[in-house]
Amino acid sequence: MYKPIPVPVPPGHKYCHACSTPHPVANFYRSRNQPDGLASQCRDCAKASRRKSREMQKLVQEVIDDMAEYFREHPSKPYEVPVAPMSNPYP
Repeated sequence: MYKPIPVPVPPGHKYCHACSTPHPVANFYRSRNQPDGLASQCRDCAKASRRKSREMQKLVQEVIDDMAEYFREHPSKPYEVPVAPMSNPYP
């Protein structure tokens, strides 16, 4: 669905959908998937997004490693995941 851009964008610039500001076209990576051939995020926002994704991947890998270590140390015990009890959605 098309969403109008909330600020005017001068010629030679493009609107970054992550930081909501216009930047020069040179500040965008190329993307063959976009109609204008440029990514929807500016380079700074794209780098920040990739950095955040890598940090999340590291955290997930730490949890997986912890679970693997637990299973090695306690082969007969089930791994207990701390989860809050859920309410019944179908009363």
